[in-house]
Amino acid sequence: MTDDSQTTAGRARPFLTPGRFLVLVIALGAVTFVALNVLANVAFSRARLDLTQNGLFTLSEGTVETLKAIDEPITLRFFYSEKVGTEYPQVSGYAQRVRDLLEEYRARAGGRLEVEFVDPEPFSPEEDLAVALGLTGASTQGGETLYFGLSGTNAADGHEAIAFFPLARERFLEYDLTELVAKLNAVKRPKLGLLTTIPMAGEPGNPMQPQSGSPSSILYDQLSDRFTIETLPGQFREVPADIDVLMIAHPGPLDDASLYAIDQFVLRGGRALVFLDPHAESVAGNPFQPGPAPPSSTLPKLLKAWGVEMTQGEIVGDRELAQLVATGSGGQRRAAPFVAWLGPRAPQFAAGDVVTADLDRLIFASAGALKPIEGAGTTFSPLVTTTRNAGLLPVDAVEFMPQPEDLQRALKVTDEAYTLAARISGPVKTAFPEGPPKDASADTAGGAQGEEKPDAPKAAPLAESKVPANIILVADTDILEDRFWAEEQNFLGRRVVVPRADNGDFVLGAVENLMGTPALISLRARASGERPFTLVEHLQRKAEQAYLAREQALQNEISETEKRLQSLQGEGSGVGEGGAVLTAAQRQEIARFREELIRARGELRGVQRSLRADIETLGAWLKFVNIVLVPLIVALVALALFYMRHRRRAARAAG
Repeated sequence: MTDDSQTTAGRARPFLTPGRFLVLVIALGAVTFVALNVLANVAFSRARLDLTQNGLFTLSEGTVETLKAIDEPITLRFFYSEKVGTEYPQVSGYAQRVRDLLEEYRARAGGRLEVEFVDPEPFSPEEDLAVALGLTGASTQGGETLYFGLSGTNAADGHEAIAFFPLARERFLEYDLTELVAKLNAVKRPKLGLLTTIPMAGEPGNPMQPQSGSPSSILYDQLSDRFTIETLPGQFREVPADIDVLMIAHPGPLDDASLYAIDQFVLRGGRALVFLDPHAESVAGNPFQPGPAPPSSTLPKLLKAWGVEMTQGEIVGDRELAQLVATGSGGQRRAAPFVAWLGPRAPQFAAGDVVTADLDRLIFASAGALKPIEGAGTTFSPLVTTTRNAGLLPVDAVEFMPQPEDLQRALKVTDEAYTLAARISGPVKTAFPEGPPKDASADTAGGAQGEEKPDAPKAAPLAESKVPANIILVADTDILEDRFWAEEQNFLGRRVVVPRADNGDFVLGAVENLMGTPALISLRARASGERPFTLVEHLQRKAEQAYLAREQALQNEISETEKRLQSLQGEGSGVGEGGAVLTAAQRQEIARFREELIRARGELRGVQRSLRADIETLGAWLKFVNIVLVPLIVALVALALFYMRHRRRAARAAG
């Protein structure tokens, strides 16, 4: 044995062999992975990275401001039936989005918002708690109950709830959550100022005549349940500072001092909900015996400053939205469309505005039309519009109970969609650039006249708005009238309201939206979290178009062939016992028709098979990419790295 052989044989085998080194690297990698995750959970628990296409989990500035403004701790309990919801993928995906968004709210609230997740199992204390907190369970096809709602409480025992998260409102999820938090953070009941000549609060009766007087309207009662209402007098010098929203509904003639008070209220950041009408049917009555309220209402000076105008002496008619009314007499009574009474539905509502997004139907009566003034600095956003099968009618056309047929003949369609309600936003300048009127001194208590307040500080006149204005303007006041949208029934001694339209929801939603903070009002609809297979839908539409085109061609071919057969039968050579005697040419034509029919049907089946084949091919490719191709690429990259490392190690050993 040579010296080299003895040296090699006597050399000790190294401890860190390639196999042991690989095991050590894997172990260190696992330890590092766990350590990095623990470190990330501790150090980056508040860090967020939203990689969704539409930024579904990126909170709007309005939401962030609302969360920062939380004064007292708020607790949110999210109730979701996990086992039941897994059977419905769309509900399950929506619930996950709600859960993730609530986590984001908690992370941004600085410890002032607690979130609890509750799974209300059947017949459990959690289910009893959900029912006690006002949540509503939905019955499923399997007979189980699905709870999918949110309950919130604050330190003052205030409570708000979303009874159930409807899938249709997924685009407004952030708005609904932020609104609930804002309500829980409110420390006092909002105040609604009301300026109107309509007897919404009812009229007191004569104590000696039990049947005299009139009750309050349905809408007034609903507003009273949610807000503190302060009614302003017919003429006033100041809108009280504690009023959050001013609702103007068919006002009487206002002097300049009252108009100036409204003007300054809006410029100071006050929000307004205004109902005007070129012809108020609820108060017009007999034109020869006018009532206490004017038959029409308008605020031209303020509207001009707000950058909008309303039709005067004209109302909107629409053939497609016309409501059916009973006409005729005796046994000749029938239903006819009355083009002056309109029933717009979802296609005529602004889908991106939370006030109108969930409405199904409204009823307007003798409504006017709104349009922006050219060059106005405000933004005019239509909320409710007509169809293009509409036009304008003079007011006197509806004053004397016209026949529906007469109105239809009088209506001239202009192929224009008229705006019935709109949101006015943006910077506003005063309607009194020359300064306040002489009699506009705020020297009365709460805006009422008669009680002097000499020590009350006077606000400096504003020439333009401090913050962007937010005004909802409606060109109809009959929308508030009970008879147009609801009726009352007595059920076991209780007053039950049965709505026929969503007029009440529209007014309440508008007031609640305006009652919110500017941050809340700024929120709009977000994109849905649902991610449809657009490529599959494209393939389906493409195949359906091909199918329908071929189907139409086949129908035309069949029709032409039938006409040809009838012509051939008319040219028959005689009549036999069973009817017309067919010639050889006719028999050949029928045989050719049958062959063509079989061929066309085969083509249709081929188109249908192509539809399924394209989709199945796409599905197969997706499966191949996800199941085979990606793991294969990862494995090849790993093998390549291992081979390169082995080559470098071998080269170092050879060196």
